[in-house]
Amino acid sequence: MFVVNRPLQVVFRSCAFLVACLIGAQSARAVEFEAPVVSRVDLELRIGEETIDVIHRGDLLTVLKEDGDNVLILTFNGKRGLVDRVNVANLAESVEVYDELLKEFPSEARYYTLRASAWWARGDEIAALGDYDMAIEKGYKEAHAYSSRGMFHAAIGNYDKAISDYTTAIEIDPADESFHINRAAVYMSQNRFDDAINDYNSALEIAPEKASSLQQRAVARKLAGRLQEAVADFTEALKVDPNHVPALMGRGFLHYQSGRHEKAIEDFSAVISLNPKAADAWNNRGYNRQQSGDFAKALADYDEALKLAPEYVLALTNKSWLLSTCPDEKIRHGKHAIEAATKACELTEFKDIGGLKALAAAFAEDGQFEKAIGWQEKAVELAPDAQKDGELKLLEQYRDQKPMRLADNGWVPASQANGVRPGVSTGARWAEARSGDRIMLVSPRRTGWLQNRRSRSGHTEVRLKRGLTPGKRQASFFCAGLRPRSRLDGSNQVDDRPGKCGPFLCSRTFTTETSLATEAVFRKQKAESSS
Repeated sequence: MFVVNRPLQVVFRSCAFLVACLIGAQSARAVEFEAPVVSRVDLELRIGEETIDVIHRGDLLTVLKEDGDNVLILTFNGKRGLVDRVNVANLAESVEVYDELLKEFPSEARYYTLRASAWWARGDEIAALGDYDMAIEKGYKEAHAYSSRGMFHAAIGNYDKAISDYTTAIEIDPADESFHINRAAVYMSQNRFDDAINDYNSALEIAPEKASSLQQRAVARKLAGRLQEAVADFTEALKVDPNHVPALMGRGFLHYQSGRHEKAIEDFSAVISLNPKAADAWNNRGYNRQQSGDFAKALADYDEALKLAPEYVLALTNKSWLLSTCPDEKIRHGKHAIEAATKACELTEFKDIGGLKALAAAFAEDGQFEKAIGWQEKAVELAPDAQKDGELKLLEQYRDQKPMRLADNGWVPASQANGVRPGVSTGARWAEARSGDRIMLVSPRRTGWLQNRRSRSGHTEVRLKRGLTPGKRQASFFCAGLRPRSRLDGSNQVDDRPGKCGPFLCSRTFTTETSLATEAVFRKQKAESSS
């Protein structure tokens, strides 16, 4: 199969079989997607004399691979072929292509949606939203149009307008689960968890056996304080898909919160077996092993987490506390504790109370009490009022030349900011925006990927420079979304931003229900953000 490099040109038959085989072999394995491109000219895809597909000027094409002057692309109809690089433009460079098309066809509303994606890739969110407004004004008023504009509004923080657009989409087509899920995403960002749960209920009535929807509802129920229902949803999601990593992570965290450390260890171990490079799962299992008294294995888990993500602050802090305060003297090591705590503090610019306390405890274990006192005094300065008395008692202990131990007076080495129980975060507030049978991740703080709808049947995915490209074609509507970044900075402050870890145990539970190709991209991006 070929994409002809000039309009209507016929390819050499002698090459057709060879290239078709190469493209077929490519489709058999996971592909890491590049950014999308836009066709500058009309093209044909042929095998011999037979036209397999037609690409029009302005069409968005998914890039599977670039090789010199050639690009392996996927058309909106799912056909693969090669095209000369000069005949396609990067998405961010394609505004001018759509300017020309709109001059020729000023009433064609879909070109405004296409240009909106180009503006978005260029970083001009206002221009992108304006083009989508224009498309709707020109009569592009199908349900997906309002849902797509709603995602633009959500992306720039216009949450009330986003909810209004999603509501209109639902009124037009109440049977599309994606509209309910997209609106739930905005409700989640506004802490309107009961409203989000209602939308997830509606989505599950439409598609009952969706592990990702069950997992999302579990997150909403968790944040609403309905923990038993959240555990039930995570468990139900795992019945649908036993290998659903976000559900395992979420349920494991709730087991931890309830003090069921052995069950938490089982869930995090299952995650590790599915993805041995999941640094947060190693950290979480380590902390639960520490809580269970299995200190040697806990230390080994922290070390493995740090091997995978050397700047993982949460694991550095946990390791330092264990090396400083463990009741087992065979585990304690003051100098190694100082090294880990110092690195954690450097990464957080010495502004995190948990890291400062860990550094103070490390110096106390090493017998350097003057330094321990100095760092604990800084921790006292940063401590909220509800926590100051505890920090002052710890300061007095160092002044009495006494190091900290895990079991001393029932004290647990974690910052209790705002009264939150040690080792517990409030969880990640995020949600999925789903298109058809696939999803994209949505939060109010990260830009994700876009999709494109054409006026005729078919659709093409788009990945922005700030986002994630799904591995298969998705539902036929244009949408902009957000995804939570996999942050492994492990601040001990209570912070429920997407992907943010709370004290000592990472509660990140976001998901991607994508093809193998998408998961490969996601894992790469996660590794990059962890390093």
